Amino acid sequence: MKRNRSLPVVVLLILMGFPTAVHAQSLAASLRAGTEGIGFGLTAPIAPTLNGRVQGSFFSYSQSGTTVVDDVDVAYDAKGELFLLAALTDWHPFGNAFRLSGGVYYNGIKGSGLLNAAEPVEVSNRTYDPSEIGDLDIDVSPGTQIAPYFGVGFGNALKRSFGFSIDVGALYHGAPSVEMTGTRMLEPMHQEAAQVEENISWARFYPVLTIGFSTRLF
Repeated sequence: MKRNRSLPVVVLLILMGFPTAVHAQSLAASLRAGTEGIGFGLTAPIAPTLNGRVQGSFFSYSQSGTTVVDDVDVAYDAKGELFLLAALTDWHPFGNAFRLSGGVYYNGIKGSGLLNAAEPVEVSNRTYDPSEIGDLDIDVSPGTQIAPYFGVGFGNALKRSFGFSIDVGALYHGAPSVEMTGTRMLEPMHQEAAQVEENISWARFYPVLTIGFSTRLF
């Protein structure tokens, strides 16, 4: 796995782009949940109709089971991880809760799966045990970890002691990257990674739909 060198840069940019949080006359904290996972954020004023927002969120998921592929029982172990950091600007053009939001995300979304035969398989009148067939390891990651975001929302955390918010938008992470590693009889399957990438190349956007609750700290 390649070492991620972009994360420290993104964290630095987020801190540089949110200086008002230190000197702001008002600051609000929020809890959010949705397609971004579960997250925490801080909001501070920039101008009368502009707020700056930094937030982070995470989520993990795993599932194991069996499925049928070409009449063969296949065991799988799938995992998904989501880790996002964002630096956003909220523009309230009408001075109310409606907002247009834009900014940049560090996109740590990734998925992986391990596949192997769940039963002996007959090939050309010979039966192979699962240990002879081998395993197939699949890793999927976004095309880029620096992802621009645009969305619309409702809520201004700085206007009320306690508030509600909703956001709808999308972040662009490019065509997903796929890596496949096989052992034994499945070793040649790594050549199929390019075809899988082509099949899912349409998934260049990650949808964002979140709801949240906020409280003004001061």
